Amino acid sequence: MKEQFFSLTGKFKVYSGEHSEREICKFNSKLNLVKAKLSSYFIDVVNGKERLIVLKGDWRSKNCIIYFGEPKQGGIPIAKVFRPLTGRSLFMGADDYIIEICGGVDIALIVIMCIALDKHSREN
Repeated sequence: MKEQFFSLTGKFKVYSGEHSEREICKFNSKLNLVKAKLSSYFIDVVNGKERLIVLKGDWRSKNCIIYFGEPKQGGIPIAKVFRPLTGRSLFMGADDYIIEICGGVDIALIVIMCIALDKHSREN
């Protein structure tokens, strides 16, 4: 139960513009000392159904896998996020990321997930 004691959770939404009320997606996040899970629900523009993508990984080292669907229920890996070890990261504390995304996946949605996780981890 120590993992639950040190967990941080959050819920937030992404809108299509600064003054827009059109919701693009919503996020549920859970961070603990080592692991991160960020779930995003979005509307599929092809058929109008709500879909789930889940980011899971080690947020301190910024190594994550993004799944289409819940990983424990057979979710398909669609992207990988990792932070390479560079001179900038070692000496200047800069966070550089590499994102590998499968073909046919919305790049903007994956990038939004990465930004959301990074922002949430910095605020908490």
